[in-house]
Amino acid sequence: MVASGSYRFSLRPASGSLLFVCLAFAWMNPPPCDSFFHLSPPVSRQSSAPQQTANPPLLKHPPIRFALPRRVYTCDGGATLTVLIETNAVRVMLNGQVFNLQAVSDGAKYSDGAIVWLTDDKGEAGVLEDHSNAANTKTLAKNCRLQSTFPSRAMPLSTLAGTVTFAKRPSLPEGAILLVELRDQNGSASGPAAELAEVQIPLKGCSSPVTFELKFDRAQLPTGVRAALLASISSGTKQLFLLKDPFPIPDLANPPPIALALSPVGHGKSHPPSAATPQNPPQQGLERPLADTSQLYLWPSPALRGQSL
Repeated sequence: MVASGSYRFSLRPASGSLLFVCLAFAWMNPPPCDSFFHLSPPVSRQSSAPQQTANPPLLKHPPIRFALPRRVYTCDGGATLTVLIETNAVRVMLNGQVFNLQAVSDGAKYSDGAIVWLTDDKGEAGVLEDHSNAANTKTLAKNCRLQSTFPSRAMPLSTLAGTVTFAKRPSLPEGAILLVELRDQNGSASGPAAELAEVQIPLKGCSSPVTFELKFDRAQLPTGVRAALLASISSGTKQLFLLKDPFPIPDLANPPPIALALSPVGHGKSHPPSAATPQNPPQQGLERPLADTSQLYLWPSPALRGQSL
């Protein structure tokens, strides 16, 4: 304890005095409000540069796949052959096998050195061959006919061509027309055969034989069709010539040579007369036979011969 005048100072530290000194120092040197007395969590100080946000993750899409042009053929034996067309190449698929072939000529022949796919100029028909053994070429698919395409396109029409012959007599009148029909013989026995296609040719100035071309859409034919040709020549409602029997076409893809011979109507097979119609009808005035001829008198005059009085 040290006495100084009327004041006394104690040199022993006191907790209350120390607290007062700290509070006075804090009052004279206040700390930043946001670091001492602020109750909210401190906010980090950032530069004035704009904050760059992270790009959102890109959505994963499946890769885009472009469908190759495709042609589907039907070959002998019912085999289906599919051709995918690439640039100067094709991919031929047959019975689970795939052949990658390169173009050899202008879009008509493709080969890998052993397998050869050969088509016509329009790609409507083709044949697939195996030339692995030059001495023994094998045909893998023949008579392949185009059935469908992708992208879809108008399918070419098939054609049946042939000739029609008929007699020079009777002569053809003005307006005579030749009608050639393609019909399906699978129709019922009670009804006519279903018509598949037809062509009409005016015969003005034409003489026998006459050539014809009948076009039809093979893709529209019913399954198991039994095709046959019918032909006739008519003028107005009168039929002049007729094909007696239908001309069958077993394979429309490979038709046989067609030559139709027409016969004049009325000179064909004769039909027996009906039982209800008598063959020799009685003459007028002699419907009943004479029972008594005693009343008949014959005169020598030629003018009255055979007459009764």
